[in-house]
Amino acid sequence: MVRGLVRAALAVTAGVALLGAGTAVPAKTVSAQRYAKTVCTTIDGLTAAKKDLVDAYNALPTDDAATLQAQSILLAEDYVAEFERAEQRFRKTTPDIDDAVKVRKLFVVFVSGAGDEIRRAVDTYRAADPNGVAFQGDVITFETAFNVLEAKLGDPFSKIKNQELLAAFDDERSCRDVVQVFG
Repeated sequence: MVRGLVRAALAVTAGVALLGAGTAVPAKTVSAQRYAKTVCTTIDGLTAAKKDLVDAYNALPTDDAATLQAQSILLAEDYVAEFERAEQRFRKTTPDIDDAVKVRKLFVVFVSGAGDEIRRAVDTYRAADPNGVAFQGDVITFETAFNVLEAKLGDPFSKIKNQELLAAFDDERSCRDVVQVFG
């Protein structure tokens, strides 16, 4: 049996999700191919959302610290909402493979972990005093939280051992920029 090695190019995953306390929705079981498409299009959407966040953040005026802080928080909260939607999508879909629940949980935990990290960064930044002497440091800390997120979270794809699902990731066109399967 050939074991697939997976390397993810997760150029996105700075995300957010705090929906874990909601009501449970039964997950729909779909083919490995459909699941791969769902995962990859969702993560690709998160990558696009991160690019939009960075572009909008870089366009913010920097001459008023309080305005910068308020507008940055609004942008980050919109970004968090993208991760909440991704988490719900991952909660609602299960691949028709062995260890399906475990695989589904990998992606749910991945986006919810990202959500938790971003939410903490937003809450810390919200508490910062824009008129304080340390505010520039608070801005740097806020920006750094987004830049190191991917390294902190790890790679859910590398934990997948099911050959059918790995082949589906490899065959799915929308996965080409998200994950690369070797093996």
